[in-house]
Amino acid sequence: MARKFSLLDEADYFQLKNVIEKYNSEPSFQQPDGDPLYLKTIRKRDIWEKLDVITLKQVRETVLDFLNKWKCRISYDCAEKLQEALKQTHELFQLLRDMKLETVYFNEAITGEKRVKDVIKEIFDKISSVKAGKRTIGFTATTKIMHMVVPELFVMCDEYIREEYGCAANSEGYLVFLSRMQKSVQRLIKEKPKDEICKELHNDQRSLTKILDEYNYYTITWQKRRLGQT
Repeated sequence: MARKFSLLDEADYFQLKNVIEKYNSEPSFQQPDGDPLYLKTIRKRDIWEKLDVITLKQVRETVLDFLNKWKCRISYDCAEKLQEALKQTHELFQLLRDMKLETVYFNEAITGEKRVKDVIKEIFDKISSVKAGKRTIGFTATTKIMHMVVPELFVMCDEYIREEYGCAANSEGYLVFLSRMQKSVQRLIKEKPKDEICKELHNDQRSLTKILDEYNYYTITWQKRRLGQT
């Protein structure tokens, strides 16, 4: 089937703006499992920036509730294991805390012999491998968690989006996806400054990485679901 919309690699600012306006006008995205929940959850910085002391209650009522309302379908039985994994990633996330997608150098040495991309892969692998019932936390939920912790660096990605960009369902695949998103955002902000994009499209309510996710979601995931390709 022919692609209806360009991938972000090929989209200019006019195309981005057009899609986000469509996204903003779609009523289904403003329901409890849509943007209001996202905004409420990402503003809980007392949780996302202090994973070393995250409680079991916070894992269940913030992390897992958010993931499941966004259709990740993860068993709550994994709460203790996920809590432990998140605590283990706290120091790794701290190394990336001030990084932004448009300026990060994935090959830059960050601590000892570890490069930025090594830290990202280690975080991804620790979270995604947590057992959740008969499966693991997995690719989609892991990228959502990582975005919540460092929203200016990480872009969320689901299975439909990942497959459309031709990325593997592992930490290496996520790095490939991030690299493509970085090139896209670098090109877009040459057309229009980042702050102006966020203000024009979302009145500064959401990061540019979230706007990229909305473009991908509307043009890939939502289109496929509308056509019944689930």
